[in-house]
Amino acid sequence: MQEIAFLKIRLAQSFRELKALGFLYALILCGGSCLLLVAFYSSQYSMNNTLYALLGLSFVIFSIHRNRIDHNFIQLVAERPYLIFCIEYAVAVLPFIVLSAMKSNSALLVLIFVPVAVISLIKKGVDTNVSFNVIGNHVHSELYEWKSGLRRSGGVVVLLWVLAILLLGIPFASLILLWFVLLILSSFYDQGESRDMILSFKLNEKNFLFRKLRLHTSIYFLFMAPVLVLNSFIFSDKWWVFVLFGIFSCVNLMVFIVSKYAVWRHGENNSSNSILNTICMVGFFLPFLLPLPLFILIKNYRKAVNNLHPLLNDFHK
Repeated sequence: MQEIAFLKIRLAQSFRELKALGFLYALILCGGSCLLLVAFYSSQYSMNNTLYALLGLSFVIFSIHRNRIDHNFIQLVAERPYLIFCIEYAVAVLPFIVLSAMKSNSALLVLIFVPVAVISLIKKGVDTNVSFNVIGNHVHSELYEWKSGLRRSGGVVVLLWVLAILLLGIPFASLILLWFVLLILSSFYDQGESRDMILSFKLNEKNFLFRKLRLHTSIYFLFMAPVLVLNSFIFSDKWWVFVLFGIFSCVNLMVFIVSKYAVWRHGENNSSNSILNTICMVGFFLPFLLPLPLFILIKNYRKAVNNLHPLLNDFHK
């Protein structure tokens, strides 16, 4: 059966990616995934939480489907592409369905198969995003990663931000939505710009990175500040959680930037850091991973400086 063959290939690819991470990061990823499943299991004690899980998983599946790059390949070689997508997503959500049923004694999360079936029908050629050229025109010219990313995912980013404002009354719902925004932003830094774009700054490697880090984090902080400030007033006894999330988000955004330039090549697309970036982001839910983004930031900053030095050496005074 072709669908099963594709699933075996996908599992083999996952194992190769895990092996490529190295033992330490693979161990962190596996341990973090297990703890995440435990946390999910513990949360499934009420119907409301199950509904939140249903919505959250549906959004994650939609984001994955919309941003995956193998649509054309599967459409070309598969007899029934729809079933390929559907089976892959069904297998991915199956552990959550089982854990939810075990904790809540309810099969409510089985309804996730409905959005799975609908999302699998969406073709890459169908534009599920609205035009965000107007927003792009008002984005700072140096935020070219954001300009490009908003053309692909601008609709989802704006929708999540609006939902974060509308759901202020639900404890921590806004933080979950901002976390998904940060996850989407991480994909903005996969594409390496040209040499000329970097040279146009006329800065040495350290000043270039500092300028980039300062601008991107300050703009992102302004973007999420209204949600965090309003949450701090509404849930004043938990104000420190929102402060911690703001710091955590900015540090992770800096990780995305330095990780990009640690492996930067002229005009090349490089998503090799995507798994590590995701592990860093999971730290907000798993306290033992909270120091990891800071460690990766320091490590990859040094690599980024060394990687950019040959290109920007002429701008040393």
